[in-house]
Amino acid sequence: MKDRSASQVQSYPSAKAYKFFREHRGTTFELAELELATGWKTKTLHTYIAKRWQQFLKREGEQRYRVVTFAFSEQEFLALQSQLAPIPVDEPKYDYDVTLSFAGEDRGYVEQVAEALYALGIRVFYDRYEQVDLWGKDLYTHLDDVYRKRARYCVIFISQYYAEKLWANHERKSAQARAFEEKSEYILPIRFDATDVSGMLPTTGYIDATKREPSEIALMIANKTGLDTDLQGTLQYFRESLPKYEIDIEGTQIHFYSEAERYEAFFPARLLVEMYRENMIDSMFLIPAIVPW
Repeated sequence: MKDRSASQVQSYPSAKAYKFFREHRGTTFELAELELATGWKTKTLHTYIAKRWQQFLKREGEQRYRVVTFAFSEQEFLALQSQLAPIPVDEPKYDYDVTLSFAGEDRGYVEQVAEALYALGIRVFYDRYEQVDLWGKDLYTHLDDVYRKRARYCVIFISQYYAEKLWANHERKSAQARAFEEKSEYILPIRFDATDVSGMLPTTGYIDATKREPSEIALMIANKTGLDTDLQGTLQYFRESLPKYEIDIEGTQIHFYSEAERYEAFFPARLLVEMYRENMIDSMFLIPAIVPW
């Protein structure tokens, strides 16, 4: 395993961005210059500008920005990169990213989806994960609150069994009320069969669960809802920091492979995503050279 020098640590994209902004304080630059300096792609830079750098950058034209002020220490700037930056006050805060509504007969499949979502770092409401919290509550009121107010999206698993279940119908009606109020794609249907369900139009796009593995469904949910932002950010960060490696998501793990290094390994996606969110990839993974180079 190889040690990394201070000069190598300074070669990471975030460190390059910090140096670029310090050198361009009070001046205007083209986005292409920042792309060249950091190695980040244009799409990545647009994401950072929109979500992390508004306080010190001012747009002055197409692909052109001015560094209005930049008084950060390098440590403060790296913390700013963290995906745990505060959510804007006007953006609703939810307890869950996704709720799952299903019939007990379909639990075997749905539980695998829930496990995959959890492994990807997504906050999922799945009844077996909530047993202590649900204990003693008025479930009729509590579940209405969860499915109508406390999640960003609701995934409904439709089957012949689902249409017959009282609790499933209660969850669905709460979700439909939310979708009606917001006029949004809050409900994401997944079908095991062609059963008609009240309030679900036959023209609504759906995913066929019989043709997809649960892990595929989890990735599709993450992609559709934009909840894979941190996952994609994690992959992008590793790809830019370890250019000799092929780095991809496989199921709920991130796969590292380099023929030149004769190295192959899998790491839990959730673990690496949490490192990315806490801005700890460099200190806990790259600098210790968990993956050699």
